[in-house]
Amino acid sequence: MADATVDLLKSTYERVSSGAAAKSGSKTQAKFVVIDQNQVIERKRSSRVKNINGNATDAHVIDGLDCSIKDELLPRSKWHIFRVPGARHQADHDDRGPYYTPWTVSIGPIHYKKCGMEIMEAHKLRFLHRLLDKYGEPSSMLKSMEEAMRGLEQKTRDCYSEEFPHIDRENFTKMMLLDGCYQIELFRMSGRRSQGKLADDPIFETNWMPIHLGRDMLLLENQLPLFVLQELFELTSQSNDDGKASLSELALHFFEPFRPGKDATEIEQVERNATKQPHLLALFHSSFSPSTDSIKPPREIKRVNNYNTYPGKCWFYNAKLLENCGVKFTQKSGNILDIKFKKKDSAFHIPTIFLDESTTLVLRNLVAYEQSDRRVAPYFTYLVVFFSNLLHSPIDAEVLLQAGIIRQTNNNRTQVVDLFCSLGGDLHGFDMDNCYLHRVIDVVNSYTNSRWARIKAFPINHKPSFQEIILLFLALAVALFTAGQTKTNQTVAYPSPSSSHYAGVGG
Repeated sequence: MADATVDLLKSTYERVSSGAAAKSGSKTQAKFVVIDQNQVIERKRSSRVKNINGNATDAHVIDGLDCSIKDELLPRSKWHIFRVPGARHQADHDDRGPYYTPWTVSIGPIHYKKCGMEIMEAHKLRFLHRLLDKYGEPSSMLKSMEEAMRGLEQKTRDCYSEEFPHIDRENFTKMMLLDGCYQIELFRMSGRRSQGKLADDPIFETNWMPIHLGRDMLLLENQLPLFVLQELFELTSQSNDDGKASLSELALHFFEPFRPGKDATEIEQVERNATKQPHLLALFHSSFSPSTDSIKPPREIKRVNNYNTYPGKCWFYNAKLLENCGVKFTQKSGNILDIKFKKKDSAFHIPTIFLDESTTLVLRNLVAYEQSDRRVAPYFTYLVVFFSNLLHSPIDAEVLLQAGIIRQTNNNRTQVVDLFCSLGGDLHGFDMDNCYLHRVIDVVNSYTNSRWARIKAFPINHKPSFQEIILLFLALAVALFTAGQTKTNQTVAYPSPSSSHYAGVGG
């Protein structure tokens, strides 16, 4: 039996090896050594394998393949930058275009030299020359930056979930340099502008260009590793006039208009772990961590498993039903993740969320980032699930719009519902037991299940049918008839003292 198993593995490998050799045009030599008739050790000089995305990788020398995947076949580091799956690309799409690909400027290798971005490539070169002009020896500074990028080239490639064989080392290094310097100079000019200083660049002479650029720079597919930007920032910080502002501080100030709550960024909170973030979208995501009193430890799981409920559905009543139960909706300012429910006044306290073209795009990419990396706290995934439970119909959207919790330019209730419906579609890797809002949800459900809330909601939520109305009318008529009969009987049984019955007694 063991010999048959070895022969099967051997013949299977020979078929795979011959197919790979025919495709790559190279000869593959493999040798099998049987150890204890249970292990097959593969040795091959040259072969081409494919990674998870189907791209051909460099040849690996595999020793001791003990019927398992060898470390050489696995990624050398953890991926941080991903391409959004095609299904979500198609689902999250409108007349203006997709929400995950750049419209104005491409950053990084995924959309390298994308058609229609040629104008911004010229601006990147202009920004690089602008940066080098600050130094007495620009050629020396350029050489230092090029050497630094060459040293980070492989580390940068390892951050992506796919390979880019069409970009050679020279062009990849040039891309890192141009894209990195472009973003850094953009942040610096924006910082000077926020301080009331002259930005002195055509980009900041327009109102729409900084918004379009910032929006593209927060796309998951349009990222450079943050360590590339940090290296270039430190190399070029000798003659900047930004004071003591760090890269993360300048970047977060630039991205502040894209915060869905339009609240100020708490720089001090982010600075502690800023250098640990893999890219700018992750840095932006880290500035939304909920307050410490909002984060509760995961509750004790009472269910047998996490798969016997609809994920993200029916966690609590929708907004209109909650209002019928006596729940009030109150808007507040601040971090949009800090949602509270106070049972003493039966009120939700929810920060205002502004839904416009930019914040909608950013929300989609924040959720996509959380879905692509299990190490990221899924705060926005749970926020989307929370609003998806509140918003079942345009009537629910009207409740939140009137309360000022949702602000939208045209107050289109249907668009609000459709937005969170599409955001909440095809989400994975979350459960109410691990949701940072699970205590809030528990308190809400406790209140809506109380006797007082059900009594208050019954006459509103229960819509009687025609038969029930007829029966109610008949019951009311019978009750009135019975009351009239009772009053008549009482009058006959007990005549008044002035009647003739009592008149004869006195004689």
